[in-house]
Amino acid sequence: MKTVMITLIGVSSIVWIIMTQSSINVENIGREEISDSLAFAMTQTMQELAENSQTAIRNKNEMMAMFLQEMIARVDEEIDLTVISHECDYEKGIMDIEAVGKLTLPGNRIKKVSVRRCMKLEK
Repeated sequence: MKTVMITLIGVSSIVWIIMTQSSINVENIGREEISDSLAFAMTQTMQELAENSQTAIRNKNEMMAMFLQEMIARVDEEIDLTVISHECDYEKGIMDIEAVGKLTLPGNRIKKVSVRRCMKLEK
């Protein structure tokens, strides 16, 4: 009986550790994907703005539209994504963007992941 109890406790501990590690991995993968997508989209948008010779970006709205297209194209996971523009100035070449994603972890738990980046175009 003592051996059965020890085995049961041991197996339960192992299952709990695996579930915890799985949740942490999903959260880290989601955070990394959002971070990479945000950085890539901002870099692409700023490069287009810097090469402003014949580009399609002519104002703040077009700047945000291009950024959002790049951002959405890079997100692969099933993430409920909210993009918050803290500052977006076409004339100054400034973008301050925050991406907030909701991930579903094992056990149907929801975790919010937030990444914020600020980028300024040096002229």
